[in-house]
Amino acid sequence: MKLQEELENLSPIKSFRQNLEKNFFGRIHMRELEDDLVRERLLALDVECPFALTDLLFQLNTGNWGGFKQTDKSALNPFQKALFDLRSGTEPDLDIGELTFILNDTTIIISRIDHNSISDQLHEILNALADHLLHFSRGLSEWPFEIFVPIFEERHIEAGVPLFNQRKHLGYLKFWGLYFDSDEQTDPVIYDLEERSIVEGDFYLLNA
Repeated sequence: MKLQEELENLSPIKSFRQNLEKNFFGRIHMRELEDDLVRERLLALDVECPFALTDLLFQLNTGNWGGFKQTDKSALNPFQKALFDLRSGTEPDLDIGELTFILNDTTIIISRIDHNSISDQLHEILNALADHLLHFSRGLSEWPFEIFVPIFEERHIEAGVPLFNQRKHLGYLKFWGLYFDSDEQTDPVIYDLEERSIVEGDFYLLNA
C-alpha cells in the first residue's frame, strides 16, 4: 500500500493528524515527499491555522498553542509524542520532511535537515520567530508572505561537498529566506539571524 493511501486509511495516521490538529488549532493535510537521498519515508505536513503570525506567537507564549510549555522538560512535547506513536503504529523510519504553517498573513516552510530535526527543533524555531519578529518584519512595517527555514548562503557552503551532507552543521538558526510583496526581485531576500538584519547575497534553498 502506498503511503498516500495509508494517509487516508490507517488509524495510527488518523490519530496522528487528529493530535496535531488539536494542538495546532488547525487542519492538517499530509502527503508523501520524494527524496532519493534519504532512506526514510518522508511526510510533508501542511497546517492551516486561523491566526496571523503575531496571534500564533502570542498563543505559543501563553502555552495555549502547540503544547510546548511543560513542567517536565525531559518529556516529549506533543509533536514529538505524536510522531513517536505514529512510528510505533506504522514504520520506524517514517519522518517529517517538511512542515508548513499556512497562516492568515504569512506561510512558514520548515525543511528537514536531519533525522527528527523538525520535531526536535520546532519549539526552538518558533521561539526564534518571536525573538526576531521586529527585525525580519522591517520594524513591524511589512510582513513577509513566505518564510523559508532554513536557507544556506552561498559563501557558507563548502565547495565540493553536497549540500545534503552539510545540512546538520549549518542548522536552522543562521539564515532564513523571506518573500516580500514590495520587493521587485523574484527571489527571496536573506535574513541573517546572527546579525538580525536583511542582507544581500546568493543562497540555496534546502532542496537544492
